[in-house]
Amino acid sequence: NISSDSSNSSFNVFSLIDNSPPNISNGAITPNLSSGEIARITANITEPNVNTVWFEVTNPNSAKTNYTMTNGTGTIYNGSFETGVIGTWNFKVYANDTVGNKANGSIIDFNVSKPNATPQNEIYQSTTLPNEVISIRADINATNLLKDVYAYLNDSNYFTFLSGYNKNQSIGDINATNISRASWLVISPSNTGTYTLNIIWTDKYANSLYSSPFSITVSSQSTTNTSSNLTLVKINSYPEVVAGAQYLADILVKEGNGNYVNSS
Repeated sequence: NISSDSSNSSFNVFSLIDNSPPNISNGAITPNLSSGEIARITANITEPNVNTVWFEVTNPNSAKTNYTMTNGTGTIYNGSFETGVIGTWNFKVYANDTVGNKANGSIIDFNVSKPNATPQNEIYQSTTLPNEVISIRADINATNLLKDVYAYLNDSNYFTFLSGYNKNQSIGDINATNISRASWLVISPSNTGTYTLNIIWTDKYANSLYSSPFSITVSSQSTTNTSSNLTLVKINSYPEVVAGAQYLADILVKEGNGNYVNSS
């Protein structure tokens, strides 16, 4: 025998009807930005079924990049990015809901300026013998953050750089209100004369800062006894001492044949 059993049951079906896109308001960005700084963007998103919130940044070269925003407090969403080349930028906030409605805020312009920093304290030997090892040092005082900094000693290719002292030195990031130093050991030209040099500081975004020019005179005139059986010791160091700071000195030893040797 085949028997069947049937029962009746009831249930309710609900559907979500949402024809309204998210409402985006009060878009804002960190003021007074310079190259390399982190810009923070906020916006108010009013929507009961938020899915994704993001913003699009357009740089002065018209390149566009999207960044995700996350929910902070209440209806406030936050995002951030690293600024780059100087000039006028803009951003626009977007949001969609779980049903697929999409909205965007207004375009907001903002300016990215060149970082403020001061090249200073060039320390060098103003007069030297031909083919003599000399030390050159310089500082940069950063008011704003500097990203991926290089210090280039512009010597017009007259000086020879000792091993380990690149003409274009990587300094790294320099935080706001900090001072960083670059140093070089070079061999002076064999030809006498006065040579003009300067130091060019550049960052990740091709911003350049220039030291004042300075001159080094190469002269054969010297009161130093250069007898062949004499070993010369030369110490290059700072003319001043700052309390609590590291004090560095380069000790250079020249043997009787005029060759520089390692010092202990």
